[in-house]
Amino acid sequence: MNKRQIGRNAIASILQILINGVILFVLYRFLLEVIGAKQFGIWSLVMAFTSFASVANLGFPGSVVKFVAQSMAYEDSKKASLVIQTSAIAIAVISGALIIAVFPLIRWGLRFVISGDALASAVALLPFSFLAFWLMMIAGVFLSALDGYKRTDMRSMILVGVSAINLLLCISLVPQYGLMGLAYSVIAGNLSALIFSWHLIRTNNLLLPLFPFEWRTVIFKEVVGYATKFQIISITGMFGDPLTKVFLSMFGGLSMVASYEMASRLIQQLRLLIVSAYQVLIPVFSEYHEKSPKRIPQAYSKSYELIYYLALPAFALLILWLPLISKLWIGHVENIFVLMGSVLAVGLFLNTLAVPAYFVSLGSGELRWNVIGHVASAILNLPLGYIGGFLFGGYGVVIGTTSALLIGSILISIPFQLKNNIGIASYLPQASRPLTYFLISGIIISQMPI
Repeated sequence: MNKRQIGRNAIASILQILINGVILFVLYRFLLEVIGAKQFGIWSLVMAFTSFASVANLGFPGSVVKFVAQSMAYEDSKKASLVIQTSAIAIAVISGALIIAVFPLIRWGLRFVISGDALASAVALLPFSFLAFWLMMIAGVFLSALDGYKRTDMRSMILVGVSAINLLLCISLVPQYGLMGLAYSVIAGNLSALIFSWHLIRTNNLLLPLFPFEWRTVIFKEVVGYATKFQIISITGMFGDPLTKVFLSMFGGLSMVASYEMASRLIQQLRLLIVSAYQVLIPVFSEYHEKSPKRIPQAYSKSYELIYYLALPAFALLILWLPLISKLWIGHVENIFVLMGSVLAVGLFLNTLAVPAYFVSLGSGELRWNVIGHVASAILNLPLGYIGGFLFGGYGVVIGTTSALLIGSILISIPFQLKNNIGIASYLPQASRPLTYFLISGIIISQMPI
């Protein structure tokens, strides 16, 4: 294992998230000023509907990482080439067919969520949204292959470049073309991701042709067989964000969808910043599982204590800074943004604590509780989100869907701790308890009226 490359990959992942976070801040501020919250909410809702087509990826991205890395461990560049090409062809054909099949259904479903001019705009955007999504699904295979070659640094470079291209094109096109300018920008950015990722993959494997055309049914079956559990996780995960936005549009309106989109992306960027470097531990846990299984509980405990120590002050400070962030990002203190951001910050902090158990399970290949946690979140998301919205409006939707996420996270982490004889009390690490009490007190005091 090349520790220097692993370190480079971890640093590249963190830098990617930081840079993309800055780009995202500038982009969303620009969009709110130029097209307004309602129009931005329409785009966010259309993208959420489009994401249902991600069921067509069949779990290939996660499988491509595994099979490419496995092939290169045996220095079998030919098989790696066939895995990449077969996966890309499969995703292109299957996702393309599914998009064509579900397009009329999605267009029909939009009328139950929005109406009037907003509906007309959403329907006009839908084919462009699907095209952008299709391009990114194919690019996802190539980006995952870069992970398989342990070149996450290249992957990060591409994603930063795509974000920059999208920002520059939005600044150029949105003032003239409105929402359609945003659609054109995303399509161009995703096409760039596809082209650049394919080019960099070919520099890592010289056996790859100019265009992917080689298909092997045996490899397709092998990849699909391994991808089944990943696909279950992918299918259940894709219902969370779209359903939340649908309920928000029903019980809170399109402007609330826009506020949620901004708050959610902000909190997710913070979570990604903390979690990204942890992904390099998956092969470490895998090695422990094969050679030193007794070391797993200790390694887990150390990684859990570290992620708790990093995540707690990060999310707490973000909650305290939300009014200032709103002032800088939106132009004024938007109470909807602040309140939603606070709920999401608490929920995603607790969700982040399940990351070590999740990654240990990935490394050991024991995905049962990972799958159960995602399925539980997906099942509970519908009733809790709807009931919360029915009773308390848009804020109730966010509380309900966040509660579903928390239950799923608990089902991933707690069973792992029980199986490895790790006490539930360690969920709140002894060394971090004073800091926990101090930050919770600070947040409560800051919310009190003066």
